[in-house]
Amino acid sequence: MVTMNRVCYFIFLVLLTSVIYVEELLGVSNHYLAQHEIRFIVFDLIMWGLLLTLLLVIYRRLSKANGPEVTVPVIKKIGIILLMLAASYLLNWFDQQWNPLALPQNQVVIDQRMQAAPYLTTIGNGLIAPTIEELLFRGLFFNFFFLKKTRFNGFLKIIVSGLIFGSMHELAINYNWLIYCAMGWILGATYYWTKDLKCSMILHALINLL
Repeated sequence: MVTMNRVCYFIFLVLLTSVIYVEELLGVSNHYLAQHEIRFIVFDLIMWGLLLTLLLVIYRRLSKANGPEVTVPVIKKIGIILLMLAASYLLNWFDQQWNPLALPQNQVVIDQRMQAAPYLTTIGNGLIAPTIEELLFRGLFFNFFFLKKTRFNGFLKIIVSGLIFGSMHELAINYNWLIYCAMGWILGATYYWTKDLKCSMILHALINLL
């Protein structure tokens, strides 16, 4: 698969995952969400299950085709997760102290949805977003691009995937965009160092929920 085909395929998968959040696509009001929260939970979980299955199949095929990764000891994985969690808290502290801008629109929407539909929002932030986004921006991206196993390519994977992650959460190139990119770099480094997508998923869920 040539690079341009990979880019188009990756963009298609990113667009496909947006169907999970049908309430956002349709612009459903928070009042309506509050009244029909259970229905949206059921729909989102069904779509999550279908997309998760699809992305896992693609991820496993790509991983197999690209060759096995070096196995990282469990204790080292735990240490990396804790280290990256501390880095994310430090980043959040800097953001709260020196952010010259208002909250990013993405966070404003999440805060409003949490008030209207707390269970739906918690499931979305704690389960759906961490698994789907890590499969896309770490698992698939790292196995689509910069495939030669060198340290420089590993660095490029982390940086570029973080830039895409930031742009998917904040369209304007500003301070908030940079914070989201930095969070993407933290998650990317976690996956790169642990060689285990479950580790970046766990870290992503902890960041979203804590």
